[in-house]
Amino acid sequence: MIANLHMNVGVTCLALFVLCSAGGRASAQNVVLQLKNGDQISGLIVSGNARQVVISNAWARAISIPLSEISKRETNKIAMASPPAPATAGQAAASPQPTPPAKKIVAAAKSAPKLKVKGTWHGQINLGTSALFGTRDQQDYTGHAQLTYLRPYLNQPKKFFRNTSQLDAEYQRTDGQESANHAYGSNKSDFDLWDRSYAYALAGAGYDDIQKVDFKYQVGPGAGAHLVQHPNFALDTEGGLDYEAQYRRDISNLETFYFRLAEDVTWEIQKNLKLTENVAFYPDMERVGEYHNDFSSTLSYGFWEHLSLNLTVVDHYNTELAPGVDPNQFEVRSSLGFTF
Repeated sequence: MIANLHMNVGVTCLALFVLCSAGGRASAQNVVLQLKNGDQISGLIVSGNARQVVISNAWARAISIPLSEISKRETNKIAMASPPAPATAGQAAASPQPTPPAKKIVAAAKSAPKLKVKGTWHGQINLGTSALFGTRDQQDYTGHAQLTYLRPYLNQPKKFFRNTSQLDAEYQRTDGQESANHAYGSNKSDFDLWDRSYAYALAGAGYDDIQKVDFKYQVGPGAGAHLVQHPNFALDTEGGLDYEAQYRRDISNLETFYFRLAEDVTWEIQKNLKLTENVAFYPDMERVGEYHNDFSSTLSYGFWEHLSLNLTVVDHYNTELAPGVDPNQFEVRSSLGFTF
């Protein structure tokens, strides 16, 4: 467990060190954004992070656009053109243009296109398989699917409602014996509240045949903070409550409450290289000294269109398992990913 915590802290500290040393500057810039659906939006970039960019133009003070929806970004040369040079002493100053009547200004404002707030969907599917034949025969099959819905608030485009559904599954045989057979699905909804805070609701269910858990589920609310928001780096921290029930084979069932402490990191290292990390620690509220923690970190390299190669490190530690079951599960997986 100590080694796991050291690993988690080390990865986060390294990410923060690189972020600080990079010294990224958020300078305002006029741009033209080409969207994947064929639309084009131009304006001044006012903020951004590893998930979205916010621009301002004549029609809206703030428009939030997920990075996954942007296909191309260009500098708006017309908006950045230098103003005309002032008239010299020998030149007659141009007569000022008459100000249009107020009625025409109001009519033009009413005819301006209204900002449409639409939600966006994007997802990812990772599939991995491996086989080893020799002194030990082993076949392993893994799968991960994630679907995210993102929608900005109508009156506050910088704030979002997010919903993320995930499914993880693995099946493994070693020397003809089943050595892994588990699946778990979860759904998490969160709502931005103030500048950097949000509330969330989390629920999940699954099974683990090796750990003799026929069925388990969890549900719980909590709150979080967007601790770091940078165009290439984002760090969220969360705290809440969690109720979990396990219906276990041949032993008594487990039903208890936990505290939940978690962090999520997204780091765009390069254009096609991304690191994500998720850590969650669950101390038992009813039995002091009992806990479980989940750690997952994935390095993704996008090599062509929507395809990526992924290297994932997973570690689960649980002190409240059936007798004879190893409390620690550590795995390194490789997979082929497809994003949409």
